Amino acid sequence: MKFFALVPLLGFYLFCATSARHPDETRIIYIASDSQTYHLSNGLRLNIKYAAFNKIKRHFDCAVFCDLQNPGIQPAVLDRGMFMVRSSAGMNFDANPFTTSHMAGLLLKVDNQPDQYPVAAGSHGEYVFSWHGDAKLTDNEYRGHLATDTVSFIAKTSGTEQVLFKLVWAKRK
Repeated sequence: MKFFALVPLLGFYLFCATSARHPDETRIIYIASDSQTYHLSNGLRLNIKYAAFNKIKRHFDCAVFCDLQNPGIQPAVLDRGMFMVRSSAGMNFDANPFTTSHMAGLLLKVDNQPDQYPVAAGSHGEYVFSWHGDAKLTDNEYRGHLATDTVSFIAKTSGTEQVLFKLVWAKRK
């Protein structure tokens, strides 16, 4: 699983590299006490680890870092399209592609992965969901969103949406 070893480092690097700003930590508010692990219908499990907000190229960005597990004996597919985030302030978010470091281990050379991400049987590794807001913000507008906005992490299954948890700025009271 050397392939998965660089994913969290790469995800954090890509989330921070294009901005001089350090990511703003978030507090995860779980809807149910056992919702830190989300079980998909195909047997995959997402163990939610942490999340962060950032302002990159004047856009409000959000990233959720997970441990993706396939405990089954058959390969399975993570459908990235079934997950989304929604702002309580009405901001729209678009998904960033999931990228991994090049197999040669070159950190600056990355491979874009498909939204239908294959996961080998019996494997686990880091997975990063990342979105960027559609509006350009000044520093004051970004700080205003941090102070007041709540971002919901949503799974879309069978035509319904289920809020798995909510994200708020960690420094917010």
